[in-house]
Amino acid sequence: MDEEGSGVSFTDERWRPIVHSSNVLDYLSLSVGPLGFYDNTCNNEVCKMQRLPLDRMVTTQGIEYVLLSDPAASDAQSLYVIRKQNRLPDLSSPTGTKVEPLSSYYCLQGTFYQCPRLYSVISSRTLR
Repeated sequence: MDEEGSGVSFTDERWRPIVHSSNVLDYLSLSVGPLGFYDNTCNNEVCKMQRLPLDRMVTTQGIEYVLLSDPAASDAQSLYVIRKQNRLPDLSSPTGTKVEPLSSYYCLQGTFYQCPRLYSVISSRTLR
């Protein structure tokens, strides 16, 4: 595995046929552990355990995962982009928080990958 994890993927054959925008975050939550992408102490898990809607995370500080792209109902196994972000206090914001992106992941046909950082992409192109 490289330092940012872009060489690692996660898949579960039982989930691949049923991945959809309504359950892709639940699917990502299976990727825990030393090589996993998911932090099981995140706000998503707190909301899940307390049976709260995910929109409640807007006012909660801490790590969270959000679905950025949704291919709608066009194809159940399309591309989904998920961002891991840290919600920090910000008294000037209406919600009282601001978001700091930490990393991004994409799920393509039921397999998760970590998106490379822009610096890595640019530096690999300039070295060629």
